[in-house]
Amino acid sequence: MKILSFVILVLCSGLVYSFEEASKNIHQANNKQNVDTKHWMASKTEVERKNPIKKSLESIKRGRKFYVRSCSNCHGSDAKGKGPAAVNLAVQPTNLREMAGLHADGDLAWKITNGRGAMPAWKDMLGKNQVWDLVNYIQSLNDSSASDKRSKQQKTLVLLIFTWRKHKLKSP
Repeated sequence: MKILSFVILVLCSGLVYSFEEASKNIHQANNKQNVDTKHWMASKTEVERKNPIKKSLESIKRGRKFYVRSCSNCHGSDAKGKGPAAVNLAVQPTNLREMAGLHADGDLAWKITNGRGAMPAWKDMLGKNQVWDLVNYIQSLNDSSASDKRSKQQKTLVLLIFTWRKHKLKSP
């Protein structure tokens, strides 16, 4: 058991180091273009906000209509972050298929509403229900076969890295 714990610790340390090195390289490249590359974190209150719109086929269809019209140019028609406008952006758009299911509804709603950098703030263009319909659509992109392959350990590691980075970013 001690050996397994040690192996897991070494692997996690290696993953964190690799993640940090990749993050530094991206940060350095984007700093040349004066772009904010810090992980985008909503407040705890926003993350915990409950989705008032039931996840239904109708809501997902409404969210998809908005996505196709307003989001696919950057995030791509397949939501993998490779839309036609993405080539002109210093920071590539998020692959929403990978993100779906890993972020709380409230977190996604806050990001859609407030935007950041090249991501527009939709608060003046969308009603609250439209934002939640879009959240339902994005969360529906979670490919169940892919998420079945993601182990609980991988999800936990992602959350640990995000928590660690959030803490690190707050440190002087």
